[in-house]
Amino acid sequence: MYQRIQSKIEGNDGGEQFCKITVNSSYGSDDMNQEHFSDIKLCDIHETFRKHLNGRFKSDRKLGDNLYVVEFEQQKFNCKTCLQVAFAVLDCAKYWFMNFYYNFLTLMIDMNRVHLIYCDTTDSMMLAVAGDPKQNYKQGFSAVIKDKEFYDKNFYKFFPKPKLIITKESQPILDKIEQLDERKLKIKELQTENEKKPLGVAYEHCGSTLITLAPKNYWLRQEFDKKDPIVVKLKGMSLKLNPQINKDAYENNIKNGKIVKGKNTSLRQHQERNSDDEVFSKMSRINTTKNGITGVHAKMIVLENQCCCPYIDGISADKYKIQYKMLMSPD
Repeated sequence: MYQRIQSKIEGNDGGEQFCKITVNSSYGSDDMNQEHFSDIKLCDIHETFRKHLNGRFKSDRKLGDNLYVVEFEQQKFNCKTCLQVAFAVLDCAKYWFMNFYYNFLTLMIDMNRVHLIYCDTTDSMMLAVAGDPKQNYKQGFSAVIKDKEFYDKNFYKFFPKPKLIITKESQPILDKIEQLDERKLKIKELQTENEKKPLGVAYEHCGSTLITLAPKNYWLRQEFDKKDPIVVKLKGMSLKLNPQINKDAYENNIKNGKIVKGKNTSLRQHQERNSDDEVFSKMSRINTTKNGITGVHAKMIVLENQCCCPYIDGISADKYKIQYKMLMSPD
């Protein structure tokens, strides 16, 4: 994380992305990869019986008349990436995520004017805020705060501090720096460190219009952002290769159930032999076609009023009851 912060301060986008991918990939490739934690063998019925006596035996399953898959516990495995990521995600992230929502957000703002669009399992949340209609979307939570004292006391414990506050708090440090360029660099460094503080929260996108079908699958308009006025997010698919995934695609899926397909291109290296039986490496380009927008996901149950409910064993969508509540009187 420190290297990523340093890369961001230096403006090294490549280094920042490299550090991010390294940390993220360790969670999937090392920590959540079940191949590291179990040893699987195919055995006949007699060999399977003998494997039951092995101290590392875990389970078995019948595949055929005389074919079984036997699973053993792994006693050790090699790992070259950061294991702290897995422990933080599995043990701490969900707790602190709920702590932020219930012990901070719900106490600070009027939740009757906030709609939780979706909440990822570990680190992201998307909210729709019914703020002041006379202001643009950059108003944040300013119009829905219900406890100003609580807000002033705790807001910057989670959210990044503005440049003005950081400069004021760090004035003794900045006074020791004579060069103007060095002062600006130091302020930028302090801003980045504050934005990336442990257990902190930062804005990823903020806009006026949003269409979302599932977590990490949305279309967003942020018209005051000159660099990216339109943001399209679709995890697992390259949007540069799929321009057909746009606002119209999302609207057609919601209104007509239209499925939009997309393609991904990847490079694979494999070994081959020539006529002289010499081994050489060959790079191939593989194009994969898959469903991009379907309107169906397996993350949660979506009711007819677009509310999302968790999966609970034995409870289907028809068991949930929808109760409408009038927030404002007709008068």
